[in-house]
Amino acid sequence: MRVNVPFTLDPDDDADLVRWLDSLPRKRRSPAIREALRRGLATDVTLADVYRVAMSIERRLQGMALAGSAPAAATIEEPPEAAAALDELGL
Repeated sequence: MRVNVPFTLDPDDDADLVRWLDSLPRKRRSPAIREALRRGLATDVTLADVYRVAMSIERRLQGMALAGSAPAAATIEEPPEAAAALDELGL
């Protein structure tokens, strides 16, 4: 049994999605959409996670400014949870 789920895209707001779908062969669109939806469901990154990482970075930058000089890039350690969250976002 198949389930059809119609949805609409706005040509202005969703132009990136329209271009992506147009770039796919017709028979590959449904599988590609299913894959994208599954990847989205598997992502546990929330806006709160991103905010916490951004605040952590801001605190580090403020600390560097107060110290008068920035440490070498190699000495800055990315928290494992931040690294994992960014990896999930594809950044």
